[in-house]
Parts: sequence; structure tokens; C-alpha cells
Amino acid sequence: MRTVAPVVMMSFLVPGSQPAESRRLQVNSSAAVAAVIRDGEFDDIAVTTAVDGELRMLDCMMRGEFFWMRMQNGNLARLLAINARSFKHGDEIVFDSEEPVPYVQAYFWENGIVIEHGENNERKVYVRDLRDRQFQRH
Repeated sequence: MRTVAPVVMMSFLVPGSQPAESRRLQVNSSAAVAAVIRDGEFDDIAVTTAVDGELRMLDCMMRGEFFWMRMQNGNLARLLAINARSFKHGDEIVFDSEEPVPYVQAYFWENGIVIEHGENNERKVYVRDLRDRQFQRH
């Protein structure tokens, strides 16, 4: 690749003898790359960016370096965010922080959500039901 920094690119390594079904997704920033890989009933979506700014894609708004989302039958089932400040899906704020959080993992199910995040070698876990599906740091 020859270009001017900052730049971002993405590659996938997928096990198996059959080629993976993948496609690039539209993001509101030319400094970001997003792609989806179909695996049975799952769509795994990866988003990465080289600049700090709010990204909008599908029904999500996010701010951070890297995001992986697993969609199952069209519903968000899992989220991994690296060095991220925020993630919103639809009308729901999953997390919001003034400073980047090293990692956030979220597991969604019909009646709730488990959110795990780490900073300073600590690990904190939040379990929420549908009435309060977020954590916020200020």
C-alpha cells in the first residue's frame, strides 16, 4: 500500500476450505474501514479507524479504534471494542466514556446484557436488564 498517513486496512483469516462470504460496508468516514463476514446464521462485522471521531454504520454510532460485532439473525449478540469511548446501538447507549477504555465486551440476550470493561489491569463486569442497559464513566 502506498498512501499518506493516517491509513487503515483490514484483512481476514478464515479457517476452512470454502471461501468466506465477505463484503465491505459503508461508514461515514473515509479514514475508516468496515466489513462483514457471513458464517451460517452469524454476521461478524469489523470496524477500524485511523482517526478519532464518531463513526456511523448500520444502526450504530461508535467512537474508538476497533469494534467487532456479532449479529445473529439481525440482532446484536456480542460486541468487542478496543480503545473505545462510546458505542450506541439504535436508541441504546451501551457505554460512554470521556477517556478511551482499553476494552469493552458486551453480551446481549433477550432479557438483558452483560458488560465487561477493563482499564489499569482491572476488570469490571456489569449485568443489566432491559430497563438499564448501559454503564457510563465521566
